[in-house]
Amino acid sequence: MATNKFVEGSQNEWYYFDQDGKAVTGLQQVGQQTLYFTQDGKQVKGKVVDVNGVSRYFDANSGDMARSKWIQLEDGSWMYFDRDGRGQNFGRN
Repeated sequence: MATNKFVEGSQNEWYYFDQDGKAVTGLQQVGQQTLYFTQDGKQVKGKVVDVNGVSRYFDANSGDMARSKWIQLEDGSWMYFDRDGRGQNFGRN
């Protein structure tokens, strides 16, 4: 049983299993990173996700939540994420 570690799925997706061997979901602190996992446990990378009404972006490589930076989204638009990781859309193109 996997505990406190990442496991790669068959389609190059990643899961993190907690101390009880359960795949985590939602917003999670893993080490120094803030990560997001879907309801079925897949780690989100390279996407903006609505987390309790707040837009948050998770890095395409590490999956860590963006903080204090501009991110260019898939549609070419830009969004700023503040120090708490909350997305602010100022209409910058």
